[in-house]
Amino acid sequence: VELPPSTGAAPPPVAAGDAGSFADLFRAPYRRRTLMFIVQQLFMPVAFYGFAAWVPTLLIAKGIAVTQSLFYAFLIALAQPLCPLVMLLFADRFDRKWQIAFGGVASALLILGFALQTDPVLVVLFGIAVTFSKTIITTAIACYMPECYPTRIRGRGHGLVYGVSRVMAALSGPVIAFALAAYGILGVSALFGGSFFVVAAVTVLLGPRVHGRTLEHINPA
Repeated sequence: VELPPSTGAAPPPVAAGDAGSFADLFRAPYRRRTLMFIVQQLFMPVAFYGFAAWVPTLLIAKGIAVTQSLFYAFLIALAQPLCPLVMLLFADRFDRKWQIAFGGVASALLILGFALQTDPVLVVLFGIAVTFSKTIITTAIACYMPECYPTRIRGRGHGLVYGVSRVMAALSGPVIAFALAAYGILGVSALFGGSFFVVAAVTVLLGPRVHGRTLEHINPA
């Protein structure tokens, strides 16, 4: 099959001496993006992994028996692999910037709703809704990050941000335990909700638009 003629000029090849450097992550226009991703990963692991790992403990704190809490946590966890499948319907139809923003705000509100529920059915439904919304964020970020860096510094950018994420994931446990002991489930939910909201806010403020744009336009230099 003969391909149609190209409608645009091919990007110039990267010269051998222009492989990029770590400092490029903090030069315009990538400084804002690097800052955005770092802030995202300072807060995202606390809320994302915190909710997933602490659901049984949070349910016990609500007065639910241990055996019931484990069963409810199992039902909530079942939503985790289903969300990316549902995202097939809209993942490439809307800008990932706004997917992250919507998921962050929705997660912040839903996690507070989860904390206020006493009926077991509503507890599970809110837990599933939180799982769906927070998975929208992390899936969108996984696609968004490679789009926001050119090839020459993409690996460095991803490595830096992912390193921040792993450090925060390790530190989140003691932070959540302190919040639960000091302020109860509402305090933990406020911590999670505030973290989700920060992720949404920093993305709206600093994130570039990527939908319908080529990598050359997103990453001009």
